[in-house]
Amino acid sequence: MSSVSLAACCVRVGRCLPLLLLGIALALCSTWGAAAQEPLSYGAALHGQVNDTQPRGVFTFDGLRGDVISLTMLVTSGDLEALLLLFDSGGHLIDLPDEAPGRDVRISSFILPTSAVYSVVVTRFGDRLGTTSGAFTLTLERVGVSSQQGSVLRYGDSVYNTIDDGAPRIFYSFQAARGDIISVQMQRASGDLDPTIQIVNSRSEVIAENDDRPGSTDAAVSGYTVRDDGVYVIVASRYGEEAGESQGAFVLTLSTGEESGLGGSAEFAITLEPGTPVRGRIADTRVTQVYRFEGRAGQRVTVRMDRRGGDIDPLVVIADSRGRELIQDDDTGGGQNAAIIDFLLPADGAYLVLATRFEREAGKTAGEYELSLTVAN
Repeated sequence: MSSVSLAACCVRVGRCLPLLLLGIALALCSTWGAAAQEPLSYGAALHGQVNDTQPRGVFTFDGLRGDVISLTMLVTSGDLEALLLLFDSGGHLIDLPDEAPGRDVRISSFILPTSAVYSVVVTRFGDRLGTTSGAFTLTLERVGVSSQQGSVLRYGDSVYNTIDDGAPRIFYSFQAARGDIISVQMQRASGDLDPTIQIVNSRSEVIAENDDRPGSTDAAVSGYTVRDDGVYVIVASRYGEEAGESQGAFVLTLSTGEESGLGGSAEFAITLEPGTPVRGRIADTRVTQVYRFEGRAGQRVTVRMDRRGGDIDPLVVIADSRGRELIQDDDTGGGQNAAIIDFLLPADGAYLVLATRFEREAGKTAGEYELSLTVAN
């Protein structure tokens, strides 16, 4: 592991921890990597012990650039003088607790500088040479996201920033999965700003944009269905961008719908593999789930749709790649289960399976189901 300079340890403006504590931290920098590491998740509390046998613990978590985090280590028993340290993926110490070692120590509102795996070291004053011991609880919280340019947003995040002649564009990024239904809103908060937004994919293609939401000068892209897994960029700007004249503060919000778009249409059909059953749910908000498989002319396929919860009355359909229905079944699977048995595929290519309910849109039943595909040559 890389060593850390004294200046790097003085991460709090106008304050350094005692030199003795810094010396302990510096000594840790070259040795903590040998310890066993445990995963740490946002919102989860982990419990552990610090004693002569185990003078330190190392926990790791995945952080995104711009995440604002807080770490809290609470001593729950013993006389432990707790110490908490945060390292980046290169082994560099990047933050120390807000206070000297004690029963409760915290790192508050730290902004992660990059997307990476971070390590949290919990130990005691003196580390291996220390004499205190006890049990602790460690909690990691994501308290928000930085508004600074380049921050990585998560669904539900809102950021506040300013567009002016010095910064006519501000960039944020986010990770999305195929089928996610996303919305981005950019609302003016001050000034005469006339917001505009673009969403750009990993190939630098503008896939969605908006200047004026109906009835407002604010901008919004609503209900866009993501077509590929990947990282996307939001460009927050003003009408005319560099040549524009409006300026002011804005609030940008990224959100996603409760229902994924995956399975909602032939374009976003879910892959159905032979011999690998999948589960789904039919409700009034999603009456049909669309699946897709590849077949060859002359193959015989069997598709079963079995109830696994609720009062769902399954109906299963096989259609060609254009959505033209070839065959359907309601009750052949026994009881109210559906099954299409030994259907002869007429041609090579892609086929769709529609998992739905009796009477489809007019139906009243709902619940969970299991769908399976069997292929015989």
